Amino acid sequence: TDPACTISTYDAATIKSIVGSCSSIFVKDLTVPANTTLDLSAVQSGATITFEGKTTWAYGDKNYDLLKLGGKGVTIQGAPCSVIDGNGAAWWDGIGSNGGRAK
Repeated sequence: TDPACTISTYDAATIKSIVGSCSSIFVKDLTVPANTTLDLSAVQSGATITFEGKTTWAYGDKNYDLLKLGGKGVTIQGAPCSVIDGNGAAWWDGIGSNGGRAK
C-alpha cells in the first residue's frame, strides 16, 4: 500500500488529487460523511482501486449516490476480509415505507 495513494480520511481535495495522479488507489478504513458521495469516477485508464479494511457511509437523509466508480479498463477489488458497508439498516425502517424520510 502506497501511503500517497491511500484514502483513509474523507477530504474531497485529497481524494481528487489521489484519483487524478495514482494508478493504484487504496481505500482503507474510510468513513464517508452523511450526504456525501465517494467519487472515484475520474480515475486514470487502467487504474486499480483496492478496498482494504472497512469502508462505511454515515446515514444521510438526502437522495444521493453513496459511491461513483468509473474509467476505462479499471480494476475494482477488495483485499481479503475487506467490507463495503453502505449502512443499509439506517436506510430501512423495517416496515416497507420511508417513515416520512428520504430513503
